[in-house]
Formats: sequence, C-alpha cells, structure tokens
Amino acid sequence: MSSSPPSPSETIRVAVVEDDSACRMALAHALQAAPDMRVQWLACSRAEALDELGKNTPLDVLVLDLGLPDGSGLDVLAALHARSPEAMVMVSTIFGDEE
Repeated sequence: MSSSPPSPSETIRVAVVEDDSACRMALAHALQAAPDMRVQWLACSRAEALDELGKNTPLDVLVLDLGLPDGSGLDVLAALHARSPEAMVMVSTIFGDEE
C-alpha cells in the first residue's frame, strides 16, 4: 500500500518567528520534514514578522517567540489575529533568569 502526499487542502501552513537562528532553523527543519506541513515563511524579528503577515500569505499555525529583539511577539499575535482569526498560535519562548 503506497501513501500519497497530502493534498494542498490537507497541508498545514506554518510560519516561525524566532530570533535565535539555531532554534529557528531547527524548528523549520522539523516542520518541513513532516509530510503534512509546509513552512510558509520564517522571521527573526517583530518587524520582519509583521512584514510577512502584511503579504497575506495564508497561515494555519504560527510558532511564535514572545521575546524578540525589536519588540514583543504579542504585537505579531495581534496582527495575525486581525488578519487571520482562524489561525492557531503556538508560543515557544524561553526567558532566562539567574535567580
């Protein structure tokens, strides 16, 4: 029995916003390896993510870091919700605290 690739309507369209390049690339690689997922775009900053969202590329899921070098990922979340309220968001963030 052979399995056929998912149809475009079954493909989950994902974007990643993460300022750590190693983490961003690892996430992208893992997502792209999944047969039913397609990485639409990657961004490393708030400004870059807002620019990508402005292009109106359809998204099903946004993997979002909240601590971005040029502002809050919450701004990206608000922009996504305004443009694509049906899109889901997975927050993936790490805050280091010496204490």
